[in-house]
Amino acid sequence: MKRILSAALSVCLLAGLLAGCSSDNSGGGKGNTPMGRYVEEQGETLPNLTRVFNFHRSGGDVIFYGQEKDGDRAPYYRYVLPAAGGEIQKSELTWLSEYLTAGNGMLDTISESGNGTVYFLYYDAGYKSRLARSVDGGAPEELEVPELTAGGFGGMTIGSVDGSSGSVSLGRSDAGAADITGSDTAGGGTADTPPEATPAPSGEPDDVLTAPNGSSGGVVFSGEGESQLYVNGVVALDDGFLLLFGSDGVYRYDADGVKKTEFFGTAYESGVALLGSTLLMGDAEGKGMVTYDMETAKQSGAYTYESKDFRLTLGMDDKGIYLADSTGIYRQAEGGTIWERLVDGSITSLVMPNTTIAGLASDGGDGFHAILSTGDQGYQLVRYYYDENTPTTPDTELTIFALNDNPTVRQTIGEFQRRNPNVRVNFRVALGDDSAATVEDVIRTLNTEILGGKGPDILLLDGLPVDSYIEKGVLADLSALVEKLSGDGLMSNLMSAYERGGKIYGVPSRFSVPVMMGNGADLAGLDGLEALAKALEDDAGGGTPLLWGPSDLWAEDMPGMLMRYYESCADEFFRDGALDEAALTRYFELAERIDKAVKAYTPQIDSSAMITIAISTGGSGGFEALDSGAMMLGQGKARMHIQELGGKFSLSSIISNLSGRPGYELKALFGGDRYTPVGGVGIVASGKQQELAASFLELLLSRTVQDKYLYDGFPVNQQSLEQMVKEVMDSGETMVDITLDKPEFSQSGAKSEMGFLELCKSLKTPILTDRVVEEAVNAQAMELAAGKTTPAEAAAKVVEKTRLYLAE
Repeated sequence: MKRILSAALSVCLLAGLLAGCSSDNSGGGKGNTPMGRYVEEQGETLPNLTRVFNFHRSGGDVIFYGQEKDGDRAPYYRYVLPAAGGEIQKSELTWLSEYLTAGNGMLDTISESGNGTVYFLYYDAGYKSRLARSVDGGAPEELEVPELTAGGFGGMTIGSVDGSSGSVSLGRSDAGAADITGSDTAGGGTADTPPEATPAPSGEPDDVLTAPNGSSGGVVFSGEGESQLYVNGVVALDDGFLLLFGSDGVYRYDADGVKKTEFFGTAYESGVALLGSTLLMGDAEGKGMVTYDMETAKQSGAYTYESKDFRLTLGMDDKGIYLADSTGIYRQAEGGTIWERLVDGSITSLVMPNTTIAGLASDGGDGFHAILSTGDQGYQLVRYYYDENTPTTPDTELTIFALNDNPTVRQTIGEFQRRNPNVRVNFRVALGDDSAATVEDVIRTLNTEILGGKGPDILLLDGLPVDSYIEKGVLADLSALVEKLSGDGLMSNLMSAYERGGKIYGVPSRFSVPVMMGNGADLAGLDGLEALAKALEDDAGGGTPLLWGPSDLWAEDMPGMLMRYYESCADEFFRDGALDEAALTRYFELAERIDKAVKAYTPQIDSSAMITIAISTGGSGGFEALDSGAMMLGQGKARMHIQELGGKFSLSSIISNLSGRPGYELKALFGGDRYTPVGGVGIVASGKQQELAASFLELLLSRTVQDKYLYDGFPVNQQSLEQMVKEVMDSGETMVDITLDKPEFSQSGAKSEMGFLELCKSLKTPILTDRVVEEAVNAQAMELAAGKTTPAEAAAKVVEKTRLYLAE
């Protein structure tokens, strides 16, 4: 679990510098079609592998370390992929398991140095970080680094250098530990948020001499007696020195553990890279990279790198520096200024949100070996190489349009590209992070494209005016396709989300469901907003409150409880493309009563004190925000809670906190049968790629995609859903007390799934949201919450605001 950080960066690229980047797609076949691009070759899958360390190439072989699941055992291995080809060879590290077991230690990471010595970092029984090494597989010996043993460093990782060239980086594993790489490689992954650069220290000890430095970065030569150093990585150099990565840069130690030199900057989550005596790392401002000559301790170069993907994989070889993130693999000549994209991530496995690069190594030529983390599915070896017989740009394009990004669609794109390498899936996301367009403007532009015969092949229906598109014949009939797939386990009650007049015009790829939970006596009779408002007002006498207030109740940029039940109740005032002003006024009145009742007993807190709990599994690239309501019920701080339930870990929280409590129930909101289709897709009737679009939808609904948890809802395949619930029941469930100064986490065994599967089978009524109408209602809800308008005035303004849009 972690707080979610965000920042904005973007990669500066120059398209078309390489044949592999050419956008020329003149038709006609090999004679006049530009040929040659980097392609992805699938290698061996390793489903039992749970952690990967030190992925690198040495003497032509690819070498890495890892840990596997083997029944009740979790052995460690050294893996070798021979240069001559063939199957992976592995040897068990029994000495490591014995050493850790004897000292009740927990391995953080492991690395192999150039001479074969194995260094490993682990936590002892007191959760102190320890560094040890094993020579020729012998008994490990501890290495004393004063700053390390003084306080322990959570999340510290280790790397290595092999011979005269190579790179070192940190990475990630399914267990949350970091990967290590050496030789000409770097381990790492991808993420949506970049780190904040930490500036160089403002103060220096008396015996520090600052050397000349460039525009971003610096060097400090220092003596003994300095304060404790916090680091997140260490590299063993061939000359006996150590490099430790810290939040302010990289630190060089001698063989006795005495700090000698500081290189100011930042270490990316993927670490640093080394080539001979050249060190490559992030600059102090977080805007790019700098290189240092470790022999002269002077900065030797600077490189721009701005990206939203900070968990990049970094490396150096004799051709320059290279890096990889979810958008692809890039190279820049040493001393150069332009990043050349070698591998286009959008047409490889890198586009999939559950896939991250856990290790990358140059193959000694123009290609790369990599190991990909595939979330719960283990790891897979791949190779990227230049194929001169493959068209530079795929000769066929399948276009998908969406208002917002969608993980399940991206996962399907990756799987689809594997099966169709000569088809490019163009996923157009209209409202990205940097978009200034309004939803209404985007939809109007989309409508113009469709009317002019230039529309997409597939529409992601979330937030679009679906009924209008069905009425105007924009969407194709999918009834035959759904019938064909019905035997594959699709939940038939959810497949009718976009059914009109006996025809199906779209299908959801995931779903969520509004639920209420608590003591059955408190839930009885709650059949709508009016009943809830009355129950809250009647409960104003004190004692344990009836309903737990959301964490953002008092947030200045949120309308309190006024939009809390909008989606579940919208069909009461917005149906068949028309707004009922009187019904909307009534909604505002009831929502305002609920807001006042909940705020009457919920203390106001500063927005900066609000805590968001997010859960992520390593290597997944996603996260799930955890609703704290079930935890509050479990702690007796409220008697009921209402939430939109759409995630594995949220379900886990409900089950672990409430299952087994006498009288506690989990029910659909207001006793209804509503659910929210997520990632709904439809095929545009006038699209040029009807067969490819149908194939894409088949893959989207298959267990290949549905079995993967991507943090965007529950699967619509019954077997996939049952598998997910089984995983929840079999795992140790986490309970969190966030009311303390420091959140506490504890484990609780689940007792039952509280009828969740039967609840899902009973769902019949889809909640379809029109984003333009929702934004108009939300704007007036903000005014109402601030006391600047009345329910009637708010409803009238919404009707007027959307009049022209709804008439189109």
